[in-house]
Amino acid sequence: MSKNYWLHRIKSGEIGIVLSTPLLFEKNILSIGWSDFSEESFIDNFDTEFNEKFEAWGNPRNRWCLYRFLKEMKKGDVVLVPTPYEFSLFEIVGERPYSCEKLDLNGAKDWNGNEVEYREGYIYQKDTNRIIDIGFFWNVKPIKTKIPRVYADGPLFSRMKIQQINSDITSLSSNVEDALNRAETGQPLNLYSEIKENTCGIILEKIRKMPGDNKFEELVKSYFEHLGARVEVPAKNSSRTEDGDTDAVAYFEELKVAIRVQAKWHKDTTSDDAVKQIVVNSEKYQNTEYHSVLWVISSCDDFSDEAMRKAEENNVRLINGKTFAEMLLRTGIAGLETI
Repeated sequence: MSKNYWLHRIKSGEIGIVLSTPLLFEKNILSIGWSDFSEESFIDNFDTEFNEKFEAWGNPRNRWCLYRFLKEMKKGDVVLVPTPYEFSLFEIVGERPYSCEKLDLNGAKDWNGNEVEYREGYIYQKDTNRIIDIGFFWNVKPIKTKIPRVYADGPLFSRMKIQQINSDITSLSSNVEDALNRAETGQPLNLYSEIKENTCGIILEKIRKMPGDNKFEELVKSYFEHLGARVEVPAKNSSRTEDGDTDAVAYFEELKVAIRVQAKWHKDTTSDDAVKQIVVNSEKYQNTEYHSVLWVISSCDDFSDEAMRKAEENNVRLINGKTFAEMLLRTGIAGLETI
């Protein structure tokens, strides 16, 4: 039987990543969220249960990520898991996926060292009593972990930037195998990629050491001015809370385009609040002379599932810290506002 290749992010909801990461790299457990549905009966009666439950939820677009995870992935498939600056390859070894009620949490801790436990259908963080969104999982074995992205070619490198939870990348199977061979022989694809990868990491580290979110907003403003835009920064508290918020508006006169930006100085995950703020504000304060484009620029590692869903629904571009560092590097960092 031929094997498929998948890209799968182990985000698992708002705080799921704190457990999904050690589960994968320490216990060879590949997980996904949707803990509200996490029962063995849901898997056993998947065809009926999937349609019924998601019809009640209004059929959100990201339901197909769970469909691929439970219905299309299979034993022998290769799964590429992207993490900041790196990616890892795993082979599915389990005969079938399981719900979190089958997960062995003996000795399991999140990446902050907090103990976790399963009760009443959910996994809880003991110290805070918060639900960690781990709903379903596959048993896997590592092929090679923590491969620097400099070993990936252009098409594979670009695919790893997609924001959705998972995707069929079988069409890039040869790209994946080539990247694996280069990693095992220690031969990066090219010098430019290696320099870019290392430099972007340094830039992002400096951004996260800025003395506050105001400095990050100044950097965003400086970036657009570097591109030739006229940038306006709305006065803080100039609008009511229910009017949302915009941190900067970059006007490109020749194109008659206005990029409205919500800037977030975050480290781990940025939630859907940023998307809500920029969408609501843009609806209330549009300039009809310009075509409005909505961006959220964050220094985060990634965005929450809900943020990605809302961004897709409202045509908002999400830019995480790594991508923003690459944008700064391409534009040229000389003259940019710094700390």
